[in-house]
Amino acid sequence: LQSIQRIVDEKMAAAGFTALEYLGAGKRVSVVLDGGKNGQIPENTAYFLNESYFSYRPHSARNFTVVGGDRANVNQDAIVRFYAWAGNMTTSGRQYQAVLFS
Repeated sequence: LQSIQRIVDEKMAAAGFTALEYLGAGKRVSVVLDGGKNGQIPENTAYFLNESYFSYRPHSARNFTVVGGDRANVNQDAIVRFYAWAGNMTTSGRQYQAVLFS
């Protein structure tokens, strides 16, 4: 017997995610599995996220800005810089997100 493998999204497959894709009512919905060893989602729980309403909002003073000056080691021919980032991921449509407990 040969296992059947159908890859719908090459980026999702290349990242190593186990995923399904449903097509209905003219829209595609990706379902991504998280769990197993060291999974972050509790058992019997599903999250439904509409990515159209998410925004990435970095802080204006901490959007990958250099902190301090250049630093060099005595035994390496390299310069190191530290960068700082601060921000949030926000949503403008919380009514379009859901959690399902079974």
